[in-house]
Amino acid sequence: MAISVFSVLSHLLEEYATGTPNKVKVIDAYLLYMLLTGAFQFLYCLLVGTFPFNSFLSGFLSCVGSFTLAGVLCTVSKEGEWTVFEGKSITVPCHYKSEDTLNVKYWCQGSVYDFCSSLARTDNPGTAPSSQARVTIADDPTQHVFTVTMRELKEKDSGWYWCGVEKGGIWSKDSATSLYISVIQGISVVNNEISAEEGDSVTVQCQYSEKHRKDEKRWCRSGDVRSCSVTNSGTFISKSLLISDDRKDTVTVTMRQLEMRDSGWHLCGAGEHQVSVYVLVTPKSTTAAFGVKIQPSLTEASVKAQDSKSYLLQCLLIACGALILLTAIIGTRRIMRGYKLINF
Repeated sequence: MAISVFSVLSHLLEEYATGTPNKVKVIDAYLLYMLLTGAFQFLYCLLVGTFPFNSFLSGFLSCVGSFTLAGVLCTVSKEGEWTVFEGKSITVPCHYKSEDTLNVKYWCQGSVYDFCSSLARTDNPGTAPSSQARVTIADDPTQHVFTVTMRELKEKDSGWYWCGVEKGGIWSKDSATSLYISVIQGISVVNNEISAEEGDSVTVQCQYSEKHRKDEKRWCRSGDVRSCSVTNSGTFISKSLLISDDRKDTVTVTMRQLEMRDSGWHLCGAGEHQVSVYVLVTPKSTTAAFGVKIQPSLTEASVKAQDSKSYLLQCLLIACGALILLTAIIGTRRIMRGYKLINF
């Protein structure tokens, strides 16, 4: 059970009012330690945690309000902000210390840790990986990590979540850390820059959120609305373009028989959302019978130019060497002449 800093302070103040002088000194030192540790934890959460601005207050309450005698709260590592399309699944790994191997692990939702709602626990068969639950949890003791999988996410699932490890006991605070999950609508591509040779084909996979499953999908040349190829049925076929929509979460666009003029920015769209893709078409390489690329041969003029540069470089090196040698000889002669004058 978590004991907040406010209840601890209340208890210490009561002891302060009724305690002996020696006990008061101990309480003073302990109270100072608690306050300094709480301040350190708050600063740590601000610097290391990634709280969105609109959730700053909840982050503050989570860091300060849940501070206990156990010290720093964030001992399970998996903080940050995750973004996922609606209708997709997400798997979050939560790492813990070896000393917590046998302890119960859990996953809960809520802005403030002390009041978060439990969604999955390792001691609950109903949320085991083999179950059909929308949220499941699996522990890997050998790697000291447990993973949480949430399926068929909705926009309403956006919010703060906590990886937690039970410690047990009234004076032992559970180890936990938070992360923010944003469930959004839209469309994206894994790689927005692709290239291929002239005459070849190139394929782009655009992934979209659940909202766009029934929307039309399109592929356009950026800046030219008239160039758009659209499909409502799931498939569009032409001599140079193939669009295939699985009507689930992915539309595949294949540009065939590429020409140099196909280079440039293109748009993959679904509904009101779209994403940019840059296609680079390079000249076709000349190949021999065995598939070895033939590099353009050097012309006679280029060979002569290279020989001329090499000869000039050699001349400069020889001249520099001669100049250094001459300087050394003159310097030596002057030194010897001065030495002879001194002897006379």
